[in-house]
Amino acid sequence: MAHSSNISISSTSSMPAIFVGHGSPLNAISDNAFTRAWESLGALFAPRAIVGISAHYHTRGLRINSTPTPRQIYDMSGFPRALYELAYQPKGDPALAERLSKILSPFDAQLEDSWGIDHGLWSVLCKMYKNADIPLVCLSVDLSASLESQLAIGRVLSVLRQEGVMILASGNIVHNLSLLEWEREDFGYPWALEFDRYIIKRTLERDVQGLLEFEKIDGARACVPTLDHFLPFLIAFGASTPEDSINVFNRFYTCGVISMTSFVFA
Repeated sequence: MAHSSNISISSTSSMPAIFVGHGSPLNAISDNAFTRAWESLGALFAPRAIVGISAHYHTRGLRINSTPTPRQIYDMSGFPRALYELAYQPKGDPALAERLSKILSPFDAQLEDSWGIDHGLWSVLCKMYKNADIPLVCLSVDLSASLESQLAIGRVLSVLRQEGVMILASGNIVHNLSLLEWEREDFGYPWALEFDRYIIKRTLERDVQGLLEFEKIDGARACVPTLDHFLPFLIAFGASTPEDSINVFNRFYTCGVISMTSFVFA
């Protein structure tokens, strides 16, 4: 089983596009290889703002949370009290939200304030930027958009990277809660590992067609039973450029069917 959490990034003036495998909400109150890698990310980059894309903020139609004070959402149940007592409340950035609505207008993006910061983002950001001092604008995952459109949305977002804005997408390459084995924390099914390796290889090769055709791979239906956790990866990949180096980190597998594999495009 591959285990790698190292992050090595060359100096860069633009902000990265990042896909993070967020895994269990418990990572927010844990100290492990995943969370230490997230802390390293925070030390590497100092964005003026973050566009956050969480697998748990999925909609029909593209939505942008425009509130100046986004609320923290505890969108999980059955966890220790300490998790619900963790507060992470960065400011929003209405001006950036407005900018997003304009550049994403071809995708009929709409401003709204019904959602907030769910655990897909705050469980990671509380490790990256503990002081919650970087403005955050949440962009939804549009489940009604095609795979090609997810890449196109990412391409539009890429222009913000030159303006000091980090693109942070959060999900999991492999994510199947119906087959989860809680007691096997350090384990991935062979077919899940094989699918993960396929995605990593195609990503490093910038094989767009191979990524778009992931559903043809054996085991794909078990690895990606629903698209919500996979689409943030496509958006992050779309937000990368051919000039970016691609850094793979957190190549860990938990509970059989959760891949923590993550990418920095910088």
